[in-house]
Amino acid sequence: MKLTVTVIGDTAFYLKKAAQRDKIALEKKASKLLKLGLETEEDMILARRISEPRDTKDAKFISHEEFWARLKVRASKNKISD
Repeated sequence: MKLTVTVIGDTAFYLKKAAQRDKIALEKKASKLLKLGLETEEDMILARRISEPRDTKDAKFISHEEFWARLKVRASKNKISD
């Protein structure tokens, strides 16, 4: 999809600097940054819709190690044998 966007002021200046630094075309850098911004926005939306409602005073907390151990057990139970 082709899109025309007007970038002005400091945004244009730093976009150009970033493209030069990375030695890529200005349009390519703008596209990459737009994609990164959309991915970040998606992460924030998911956090608000999933994580925040679960974060209550009576939430059960588990350690990092316990989480990954539970995940391994769950994955091994769902594994399809040949």
